[in-house]
Amino acid sequence: IDEAVSVAQQAVDATPADYPGRLSYLENLANALSCRYQNSGAEVDIENAIEISRQVLENTADNDPDRAGRLDNMGNNLYLRYEKTKALAHVRDLEEAITLGRQAMEATPYDDPEHPDSNGDRSAGLSSLSIRLRHQYERTGAPADLEEALSVARQAVQIAPSNDVARASCFNILGNALSCRYELTEVLADLDEAVCLARQAAVDATPESHAGRARLISNLAARLAQRYETEGSRADLEEAICLTRLATEVMPNEHRDLAISFLNLGSMLGRQYQMTNARHDLDEAIHCFRQSWNVKSAFPLHRIKAVVACLKLFPLDTCMGEAINMGKGALGLLPTVKMKLLSRSDQQHVISTFAGLAAILCSLLLASDQVEDALSSLEEGRAIILSDLLDARSDLCDIERTSPDLAGRLNNLRREINSPLPENGSAAAREQRARRRRDAVRDLETCIQEIRATPGNERFMLGLTTSNMRQCAEGGSIVVVNVSTIRSDAIIITPQVVRAVQLTNLSASDAQRWLREEWNMRPSRFAESNRKYREYLAWLWKSSVKQILNEIYTLKGTHEDAHPLRVWWVGSGLASSMPFHAAGIHHRDKRSTETANHRTVSSYAPSIKTLAHARSRVKAPQTLDSLLMVTMPTTPAIEDEGEKEGAAGTFDLPGVAAEKNMLVEGAGGYVTTEHMDGPSDEGVLEALPRCSIAHFACHGVSNHIDPSQSGLLLQRQGSVSHNGADSKLIQDKLSVGRVSELNLRNARLAYLSACSTAQNKSRRLSDEVIHVVSGFQVAGFPHVVGCLWPSKDDICVLVAKRFYSQILGQASPWHDDSVASAIRHAVMEVMKDPRERGLPLKWATFVHCGP
Repeated sequence: IDEAVSVAQQAVDATPADYPGRLSYLENLANALSCRYQNSGAEVDIENAIEISRQVLENTADNDPDRAGRLDNMGNNLYLRYEKTKALAHVRDLEEAITLGRQAMEATPYDDPEHPDSNGDRSAGLSSLSIRLRHQYERTGAPADLEEALSVARQAVQIAPSNDVARASCFNILGNALSCRYELTEVLADLDEAVCLARQAAVDATPESHAGRARLISNLAARLAQRYETEGSRADLEEAICLTRLATEVMPNEHRDLAISFLNLGSMLGRQYQMTNARHDLDEAIHCFRQSWNVKSAFPLHRIKAVVACLKLFPLDTCMGEAINMGKGALGLLPTVKMKLLSRSDQQHVISTFAGLAAILCSLLLASDQVEDALSSLEEGRAIILSDLLDARSDLCDIERTSPDLAGRLNNLRREINSPLPENGSAAAREQRARRRRDAVRDLETCIQEIRATPGNERFMLGLTTSNMRQCAEGGSIVVVNVSTIRSDAIIITPQVVRAVQLTNLSASDAQRWLREEWNMRPSRFAESNRKYREYLAWLWKSSVKQILNEIYTLKGTHEDAHPLRVWWVGSGLASSMPFHAAGIHHRDKRSTETANHRTVSSYAPSIKTLAHARSRVKAPQTLDSLLMVTMPTTPAIEDEGEKEGAAGTFDLPGVAAEKNMLVEGAGGYVTTEHMDGPSDEGVLEALPRCSIAHFACHGVSNHIDPSQSGLLLQRQGSVSHNGADSKLIQDKLSVGRVSELNLRNARLAYLSACSTAQNKSRRLSDEVIHVVSGFQVAGFPHVVGCLWPSKDDICVLVAKRFYSQILGQASPWHDDSVASAIRHAVMEVMKDPRERGLPLKWATFVHCGP
């Protein structure tokens, strides 16, 4: 392949620029570079292939018979850059590849007697387009993308020449799309057809000597394993294992697909081990995961999946050292993922691959008594997106004083990286802008290394040391609760010590059972939901929180009857969304001291790093002097009814008026107030820099597919109708993504009286802790009060009133603990009412995040 690239380059170099056939030589060079990239993974090859393909396409006339093929080649190269690593791709590669694929099909003749190969070309192009559409569906979850993928794949099968080995690929691609639809709809007929098509592709339509047969066999095995998971037919699982073994035997060593085949085979053997309990199945499964991890040429994300699967099966009594090394190695692949090149949704997609890795590695390290390493692994492998956003806001004052040139370079590179990519303009211009961004990311890494080489900046933008973490616990204790399938632990950090406590009564299976519960606030379901929630809080108290608090009492040498403990909770793994602040025995008929509310002033933090950042924003006493109040008593319907994440929050909020009046009356003598009733997101974004307190009384929404699209529901004017009638108000959203782009200097406190603002529904991104509250913290609000789920209007008004009476009724300057103490006081006042005491679903929703 190296020689092919060399010869193609010589042909281009030896050809005059105006020679008519030069475009074909350039096309050959791009194809050779693309082929080498698929084998070696060298980024420079695919970058050059894309640049040359774009040059060829731009110089090919619309009526040129070669245009369709060149459109498809360009699309394939963009798709390859996307597909190879998922993380290093230009954010629009997949979208542009789909657009080019559609254009190629429009330009490809069908049943054209002058072009005997036209049907084969069209079938291949349709199949490529189907693959890209399916991948887009997997990223976005939009059913329309999947349906189009199925439609074009069926067209490809229908017109594929019957004697062409490429027909097998068409069968395979259609089967994969049907498999995807089965996962969405659970219609068994789709899965049966997918198995049938995979068998036709691997057995009937492909010669045994064909180089691609191993991949097709592996795909058939995957479909059979999928059907086993549904129907439980042991014959399907046994055939799947047999076929995957065959695929791994015939694939060349270091072939990138070998990692996928070993990963699949390990998973199948793991399932068989659950049935047979045969040690040889377990041993072979572990061996397969090891083999997958050791394929260095494989996609990093596949290797990471193999490690996560392997760590769950390792016999830790004999393989602890190897398990820890594999876990550290997988976590060490994270820096190879150039997060700064990605959109927020792409960052989330990539990080979801790491789900559970940090929690499992932490458990392994704790089992080996490596407490500080365990803590570091959690900080490195969790809240990665938030950490990246905070790094972009790191204070450069010291560097500007000692190394102004480096500080200037760093600021310029940050601006280049964070400036939005152009939506319009030519594809070549967008590609050039994206390349500048990639160059800026490389230059930024160099600049950071140079800053770290200067005195006093050795740990610039690095993780916190254990000493830093202990400093962050000043005034209380940080409690990191980590729950994995291996074990459960709490790591308690005080200014003096770091102590690990194994939580032997907190099992992963119990945690998973409680996390599957839905807390329904509808009147018809409230009583039963509240009863279950009290059981949940009692379980959480008995299994972990009581033990943790007793350990803190011991460390501090205090008693439970002393002043409440100041605690910052950080949840990890299965504990990432547990309501530690409300754990306890909540009686309906009497007050209880066996509760976290009684014994602690609790706050939450996505990570210790985010807590340190919030602390840095409030080093000096602060004065609250300006309040922005945003109210939405009514919320219009969403413009696109298909966007289900917003449609649920359209009922009226009659309590908002009372909340507004309470704030105006209570805050008038202390702060200047700006009131925005029914604003748009643009209006709010423009107003936020003017305030030190932001109060929102509106609906909130949590997006389980893309947490960065969670947000606060507002409204805006719709477009003018075609008949000239006035536009109507439509739903608008202040999303986490938009808020976290801000860098507010005067922000001090955000109170989000809206449902689900502190909730992340995405299980695969639970450790990223991306929700509205964390978005406001990144924007610059060190203190944020939010809600885990919807509460009752009257409770919202009551809690807000008592909260602000504590905050604004105090003499300035105020202290960091004021906010956490004030929200605790407000909730405890509600709990004094015998009618509310036993109803935690009403008042446990309120949480504080910050120092």
